[in-house]
Amino acid sequence: MALELPLDYRGPAGRPFAAWPRQHLDQPVFARFAAFASTQPDQPAVIEAERSWTYQDIYQLALQVAAAVAQASPDPVAVLLPIGGPLAAAFLGLLAAGRPYVPIDPSFPAARNRLILEQAGVTCVISDLNRQQAAAAWLGQLPVIDIHALPTRPASRLAGQADSIAYILYTSGSTGQPKGIYQNQRGLLHDVYQYSHAIHLSPDDRLTSLYSPSVNGAIRDIYGALLNGAALVGIPVQTTGLAGLSALVAQYGISVFHAIPPLLRAFLHSSPPAQDLVSVRLTYLAGDRCFASDVAEFYRHFPDDCLIYNGIGSSECATLYRHWFINRQQHFDTALIPVGYAIAERDTWLRGADGQPVSPGEIGEVVISSPFIAQGYWRNPALSREKFYGHPERPGWRCFVSGDLARERPDGLLEFVGRNDRQVKIRGHRVELDAIEAELRQIPGIQDLALVVVGTAESPELAAWLVGTTLPTDILRARLQAKLPAAFIPAHIHWLPELPRLPNHKADLATLQQLVPVKPIAAPPNAPQTLAEQLAHCWMQVLRLTPPLNPAQSFADQGGDSLTALMVLVRMETILQRRLPRDLLQSQQTFAGLLQAVLAPAAAEATLYVIMADGDAYPHWLAFAEHLPNTVALDTLTLPSGEATIIQQADYISSHIRTRANTQPQHLLGFSRTALAAFTAACQLNGSGQPIQSLIMADIAEPSSNDNWQPGYFSGPLTVLAPRTPDTAKRWDWAASAQTINVLPIDCGTGQLLGIATAAHVRQALLVAMGMVDAPIRRHIRKAF
Repeated sequence: MALELPLDYRGPAGRPFAAWPRQHLDQPVFARFAAFASTQPDQPAVIEAERSWTYQDIYQLALQVAAAVAQASPDPVAVLLPIGGPLAAAFLGLLAAGRPYVPIDPSFPAARNRLILEQAGVTCVISDLNRQQAAAAWLGQLPVIDIHALPTRPASRLAGQADSIAYILYTSGSTGQPKGIYQNQRGLLHDVYQYSHAIHLSPDDRLTSLYSPSVNGAIRDIYGALLNGAALVGIPVQTTGLAGLSALVAQYGISVFHAIPPLLRAFLHSSPPAQDLVSVRLTYLAGDRCFASDVAEFYRHFPDDCLIYNGIGSSECATLYRHWFINRQQHFDTALIPVGYAIAERDTWLRGADGQPVSPGEIGEVVISSPFIAQGYWRNPALSREKFYGHPERPGWRCFVSGDLARERPDGLLEFVGRNDRQVKIRGHRVELDAIEAELRQIPGIQDLALVVVGTAESPELAAWLVGTTLPTDILRARLQAKLPAAFIPAHIHWLPELPRLPNHKADLATLQQLVPVKPIAAPPNAPQTLAEQLAHCWMQVLRLTPPLNPAQSFADQGGDSLTALMVLVRMETILQRRLPRDLLQSQQTFAGLLQAVLAPAAAEATLYVIMADGDAYPHWLAFAEHLPNTVALDTLTLPSGEATIIQQADYISSHIRTRANTQPQHLLGFSRTALAAFTAACQLNGSGQPIQSLIMADIAEPSSNDNWQPGYFSGPLTVLAPRTPDTAKRWDWAASAQTINVLPIDCGTGQLLGIATAAHVRQALLVAMGMVDAPIRRHIRKAF
């Protein structure tokens, strides 16, 4: 058993707060809320954009809800409302009446929500008129209670007790079928009790509500506020977007910011102004893997004294079974950060494949034991018996087999290794998806990612979906091959503007699996032969159309939507072996129009050769490639690995360019270790009557003393991209033959151009250097000689 530490160990121990009396765990949830409604009736409980709900407002509406359901059966009640005052009142009113609630998210597919209602045995729904009308198709004949039209009669009796079932939360099982996890009110109170004592919640706190009310993450937000006299701030992130989130944090003075790591990651990549986040004293970060890079990025935006409260848990554990606090000075030895220390009354131990405890330092499956874990899976006794069982030595305690794989460190921190269901066999090798993700997240330019297993059971393959600065696949593979076994390298690598997400903000892996192009099978005699036929087959395959294809009918009229559009483009990319713009296929696009756009791109007016050394990865130099106009053809050449002189490298470059020579202007870019090789190649090509129109050199590495390199003669324009002054540039006497030498002050290590780190500026600088645009940026080009 791990050492148990105070709940606020290394946390906000000096922050005043009112500790909960232990006996409050034996009373109904509503009783603790009612105490605050009595002592601070006019204080805000829930803040929405349209209005602020006081504790008295919520209390009165909750009593009306309790009265409305008190005379009905004790069966569960569905709640179909967004985060806000009415939702909080509905939850509290049902708890007061002793009725379990089932939160429903309208963004789920109708069939899934219908299945949840049936499986839960719901007998009525609390909603409002707008959502009732929108959900009429799947609500069926269920009675609906309009929360805005309740009679004012008080409840005759509040039947809720500590042992009453509080809620049933539905999550996706491994089969894809929803499974309901249910908990009693004592367990709910204990969870919020531990959360409150860990982060010292008090009435002056304001908490975010970024989670769907149908997921476990919302529980600590809602009840952490309402059972401590604090305020819950309803933030409709689906409406405001992440770009507007920081302004709302500042507007409402948020002090506790709670987000799942992928959501925080996306928020940080929107570059929130640091001044908007000064009110945040603590960020609660759990629900998915968290990386050292996340923490580093966090402190670039949030206050230096803001704490990160991190941990691991599940809906079945209700909620965390390990936690800890992270500050700005924390150092990490691994890319994936630990998940915390032991928590009192939530014991953990690691078991091996034989069911016995593993030796110290070994990996095992986490088993949690506590009197306060969830009660089981609603109306699913077989699954409950499989995952939950009574503690053999501690009466009243129960155990849950988590499926989490971890190891215990000597300092008491738990290292999360992965999930049982995240271990797969690829070509006979056991592959850890989390190890691959950790390596990918260390590659500059990758902002977010998800890994899925595709293919058949007999021939599974890995697919990686990446968000961020598009990098060439061969560079990504080279980075991974240097760190991971061959079986760990994804067979499919694709880029998206953003990952599809579930209501709990986790990546929608099922959707991503559908997006991966299937490998072509042996073609029948009448299989498509021409490129146009292959693309048409791809279109029909995704839309499940039978021949013949009507090329003049719109994509939407043939049943297409945003998801199938993405699937069509991804599969076409596999055929074409090049990326396609994500907005190329719109709802009114026809196949004929798409075919014309795909097969008839604008003719290139120039070619830019980008020379890279093996193992180099400069995402800020490659980022512009995706945005280059069609008038510029990009040709990336990676020099072979191994020792080679500058002359040998130049010969390789010259040979490559000669084989691709055409009548278009040729431009050449070399940086760091390839810069002098590019210069020498340009001299060779000029001397052989195949001139390079312009030469661009970035972050030039000086020649080795053992290289015996002699500069050649280059008579064209030379642009140097480097954080050097013109005076410093005079040291490059080997470049004196150039017609003109211009200097652009770009920091080649970060991609910053004049203090602005954007791919668009780098691209613009290169277009100016090639003489293809006249832009204001020219005023920053200074003559060096």
